[in-house]
Amino acid sequence: MASLQWALSGCGVDWILRMAASSLGHHVSTLWFEDDAVTNHPVTLHLVSQRLPQLRELDLTLRLTGAPLAFPAKLVKLTLSLEREDDSAHSFASLFNGAMTAVARLDQLEDLSLTVPDGQWTAGCSLAPLVRLLSLRALFFEFESILPLSDAQVGELRALGQLETIKLEPLDAPLLIRLLGPPHALRWQGLGRLPIITDTIASLLARLPLQTFDASYPGLRMPHCDWLAQMPQLTELTLRSSGLMPLDVDRILQAVSGCARLRILAFIDSMDSRGFHFTSAQLGICLPRLTKLQTFQLSFAAGLTTLAFLAEGSLPRTLTELRLRFFSQRLPVSELQHVFQLRTLRVLSLRNVFDTSLGEAGELPFKPPIQPLLMPHLENFEHKWTAPDAEDENE
Repeated sequence: MASLQWALSGCGVDWILRMAASSLGHHVSTLWFEDDAVTNHPVTLHLVSQRLPQLRELDLTLRLTGAPLAFPAKLVKLTLSLEREDDSAHSFASLFNGAMTAVARLDQLEDLSLTVPDGQWTAGCSLAPLVRLLSLRALFFEFESILPLSDAQVGELRALGQLETIKLEPLDAPLLIRLLGPPHALRWQGLGRLPIITDTIASLLARLPLQTFDASYPGLRMPHCDWLAQMPQLTELTLRSSGLMPLDVDRILQAVSGCARLRILAFIDSMDSRGFHFTSAQLGICLPRLTKLQTFQLSFAAGLTTLAFLAEGSLPRTLTELRLRFFSQRLPVSELQHVFQLRTLRVLSLRNVFDTSLGEAGELPFKPPIQPLLMPHLENFEHKWTAPDAEDENE
């Protein structure tokens, strides 16, 4: 029997444990606790670990009481939202450290996500036990506000040399500078969403073997991104205009076009006078040089008057996903002719791009029986339109 995935919501602890003891339990590889079963019954985690030792993925909220913790030994991915029992005699730091000691016993763990409650984090909280997880490749650490990480805690994160991806949310510039200060031997390929990009931060990022670069918010605080030339290994790039200074758009696109390995590219423009305001001619020069590009997203385009760039170079052969969103300057529906050139598309999203709605008739080319003829590989199509004066750009 093939492995099953169960997302348990609103189920009592007794039901969960009966399922774990049944013949079905042997085929469960993933559990997502979407209710408060483990929160209100800490013993459940221990019993689940005993009865479902084959679990590979576990997602739960865990209220720490000070009781010993045991996780299924074969976990590959663990997502923990940690809370402190209100009447616990232990400090959050001691409870957190106990949890990390238990997690550090999972010698097959590759992906760990942690969420800590606001106001509980202190200098006594330690990630040091995680250095023993030699298989750990990704760490996602989320908290309510910028954590006051001590020098010791920064050192513990820097000691996780086995990591390939680390995401700290929220992450500000001072913390990033402390994390990446030389010397180090970090091999982080992804850092999640980055703080505002300055010359100082760019020079530090260029020393990492980054494969993903996410400057989606707040964006560039420099007129160019020449440092991309030092990141030839990038496969995914998101750039946003911060609106805080004039941009050398041609120079930026020249740098982007040099990232020959890019498979995913997203530009987030703005109506601000200091936005990207790409023209179709500019994109028509840049994008065709990205011969491996599969996914392209363009949001809040303020300078486009046509989508003609989509038919340039290798795009009609390589692009499999196109997302156009919330154009500041709406285009005539006739511009769809250029989208139809992308016959390899599997995903197409058009949200508030055109000056009028496609309507049922306009959507027919993206649905059977016409879609297999015009766009034979299309699997997912999304179209949304609202009048410009009613558009909610924060959607």
